Amino acid sequence: MSFLRTGLGMLVDGYTEGEIRDSLTAEMHFFEKRRLEQQRVFRHMAQIAPAFGVVGSIVGLVGLLVGLGDTAMSAPRRRLTPSEPPPHPSAVANP
Repeated sequence: MSFLRTGLGMLVDGYTEGEIRDSLTAEMHFFEKRRLEQQRVFRHMAQIAPAFGVVGSIVGLVGLLVGLGDTAMSAPRRRLTPSEPPPHPSAVANP
């Protein structure tokens, strides 16, 4: 809409056909140049994005491997066979 508005505004202001054509041609050129630059940026981001995923996976894996030997970092472990049987439901009275 801005392109059309600029052209009509120049026409109403009395610019010649050549001046309007030159101005709008320059505007189209710079519009295309901006779009190509934005396209280049997004294509580059798309190329390097998988590398960030791999780096995140490696960092997480290293953190996991570092914590494997440290029992303080792991959740408390529960024995598979408890040393004493669980209390009978009748022994746990509701006051």
